[in-house]
Amino acid sequence: MRIELRERRGETVAIVFSSVRCLVEQLGQSQPWMVMDSSRLQQCLSAAGVTQVLLDPVLGDDAGRWTPEDIERFADQVNPGEREDAA
Repeated sequence: MRIELRERRGETVAIVFSSVRCLVEQLGQSQPWMVMDSSRLQQCLSAAGVTQVLLDPVLGDDAGRWTPEDIERFADQVNPGEREDAA
């Protein structure tokens, strides 16, 4: 599991959305996501030293957004050779 963190005003923050609809509206269809219990999220963020969470933020055009190609590259990094083995 990896939680994507962002920089905001010089501080590392977690971006959290209350629904898939909100996430897709801000970051698009290709943004990876998962459902996580809030207490588990708090544990993960605390372990990473993150103290700020932004809930349902409105993100500008300069916010990084994943593309289908980014997803493929990430999958290749996490599971090298998996697609070749399936072919």
